[in-house]
Amino acid sequence: MTARLALAFAALSVAAGVLPGTGLAEPTMHLSVPASNGYTLQVKTERNQAIVSVWRHRPGGASLSSTYYANNSADPEEGIVADLGAAGRIDLRFSPNGQTKTIRIPRGKVRRPGCRYPQRLTRELGTFTGTIAFHGERGFAAAEATTVPGSIGPSARPRCGGEALLARPAYGALPTPFGTEHVRLLGHAVFAVHSHATRDAPGMTYLLVSTEGEKVLYFAARIELVEEGLAIQRTVEVSAPSSSFSFSGDLSSATLWPPAPFTGTATYSAHRELLYGDLAIVLPGADPRRLTGREYNVRLDAGR
Repeated sequence: MTARLALAFAALSVAAGVLPGTGLAEPTMHLSVPASNGYTLQVKTERNQAIVSVWRHRPGGASLSSTYYANNSADPEEGIVADLGAAGRIDLRFSPNGQTKTIRIPRGKVRRPGCRYPQRLTRELGTFTGTIAFHGERGFAAAEATTVPGSIGPSARPRCGGEALLARPAYGALPTPFGTEHVRLLGHAVFAVHSHATRDAPGMTYLLVSTEGEKVLYFAARIELVEEGLAIQRTVEVSAPSSSFSFSGDLSSATLWPPAPFTGTATYSAHRELLYGDLAIVLPGADPRRLTGREYNVRLDAGR
């Protein structure tokens, strides 16, 4: 995801790839291939976890993605062997071609992610060979390949520490079955909604709405534990005119009219502690999901 609001919403809690007792970064792997329906499939690894993101971003339109977190699926020596459940499988080995590439990571600034100090990472270039067989649920995207250019090298995570250098303080930390989600204020107001995870339904749905200038940013996500060692995060992000989100001065009520791929509208009542209406979202590879009702905790806050 490349748009701003998604950067404020940490995905899953992924280990920071440092070899025990050394302080040295464990090598990470990276590759990408085109997928159908305008999507791109990208594979990144951190330690033994393969992170497979299938995303689409259109200027002026919605950004959509489904990201598969497969544990015990990556090894710099052995390659990537990731079982994505119903979505397919990745089985790749890396061969260097003798060339390298230096990646420069700038110092982070307000509202732009980065590191506290500039970084330069040198990665080996080469070719991944094997199998990419991805068939997204409900046919949202597909990709197949046997030979893909890519790279291997140090991760930026230990050097940057996952820092989010934003001007505004943290809104809060939301627990999930897979880690902790940190949500930070980005505008003059923020509206946060999240469902409850239960033993019978080990997943959570989020809606985050933030005002920024004359725009409103809507970000919805669903995180699910599919099976032991495999989790999926599906997201949609879209901007809309400020008129699509209104709230009272005392923050006792609010109304939402987000654009497609959202459907319907919702009204918030602080007195009832409830978001009600027919607001729903279709996330990549998933059925439509309602975003209102007693299933959700709701909070409306104003930026500082």
